[in-house]
Amino acid sequence: MDILNFIQDVTKESNAFTHHPVKELSLEDRLLYLNGLALVMNADGQITDSEKEYLTILIKSFDLDQSLVNDLVAFAQSPDKDTALAFFRAFRRNPLAQLFLFDAYMMAMRDEDIHEKEQAVIDKIAEQLEVLNGTRRDVFDLFCHIKHKDWEESSLYFSSHLLNPEYFKHLLEYYEVDLDELLQRTSKFRESWLKEKLQDFLNLKWIPIEYGYRHRIEHPHGKAEITEEFVSPVITNEMLVPFLQSKLDRGEILFSNSKFYKVVDGGGEIRVVYLDIHGMDIGYDAVKRSISCQIEKGRLNAEVPGEILIDFWGLSIESIQSGVCDPGWMREIIFPASADGQNNVIGEIVAVSDVFYECVGHNNETTPHKRVDMTFAQVVQSGKFRLTRGKRACQPRSIDWEAE
Repeated sequence: MDILNFIQDVTKESNAFTHHPVKELSLEDRLLYLNGLALVMNADGQITDSEKEYLTILIKSFDLDQSLVNDLVAFAQSPDKDTALAFFRAFRRNPLAQLFLFDAYMMAMRDEDIHEKEQAVIDKIAEQLEVLNGTRRDVFDLFCHIKHKDWEESSLYFSSHLLNPEYFKHLLEYYEVDLDELLQRTSKFRESWLKEKLQDFLNLKWIPIEYGYRHRIEHPHGKAEITEEFVSPVITNEMLVPFLQSKLDRGEILFSNSKFYKVVDGGGEIRVVYLDIHGMDIGYDAVKRSISCQIEKGRLNAEVPGEILIDFWGLSIESIQSGVCDPGWMREIIFPASADGQNNVIGEIVAVSDVFYECVGHNNETTPHKRVDMTFAQVVQSGKFRLTRGKRACQPRSIDWEAE
């Protein structure tokens, strides 16, 4: 027995994905999906055995006859316009387009390199399918992580709104990775990553927390910090659309009459308006159950409800618990100082034991303030708060934003 051949045989990759999502499509759409990949296969004018091998894996995964690979090669060498147009019609603004891009990269990189013409074709197809630029980057990043078996990095895409994790779970099964164990093992890593994402996007700058002349409070190890300026956790259409699509696919929101509704379990189905997209350049295709936008870049044209900002950025009320209650001053509320360490920030809203107060003036002894009747979502939407991180000895509650 040739031991080398034996080892190669027993370690050969599985010849099919067990639960590839495209398997559930109609026969016509499965064939169109494969025809689209065939266009990528011959983009550089060369069709390799490794590329045909990946197509064969997909053919088996879709419960189709393996001889179909010959038809796909013929189509790649001489594509017809009607079939190509049918492919674009079927998958334009289709949530499965992100999975198509992933399979395109999987096939194109079978020879460990992607030709510039292959990349150009993939980019052009993504453009015609109206896949957002941010989604394209996320798909490529996930592909790279899975290709190199970087499971911790790939876990970001199986638990968040970056991509629809339901479209990629078959990859974990393929590589025999337990999803539940992976998510449990990487929970802190994923939480830290989201915070860094918010910090980078908003360009947050942190300073030590100070409380003015009389009210300086010691902070062990110098870990208690606050942002220099107010935080306005806005999101762009390019970020919002995949976030909403992910929630729609998971059944967390529904769409009706230009509004997305959040489904609340209260002994029966209760719908609460989550987002009204009227005037927001965001569209919904009821047939494909897909969300799209006309304007990708820049901030949203309409205000995004605070609840969405909280969900997207993973904020919690503890992250703005920067006010303190001084029992020595008739339980006055003391606000954190501004960047110069002296004055308060007029207009700033802080939380003390889940109650919100607004600074209305300066005073060396106490902070002129008023209690405001607002929800956390309304405070977030107002943008009149600063984020905190680190444990403060004066605070009765722990917070999420631990300083690294």
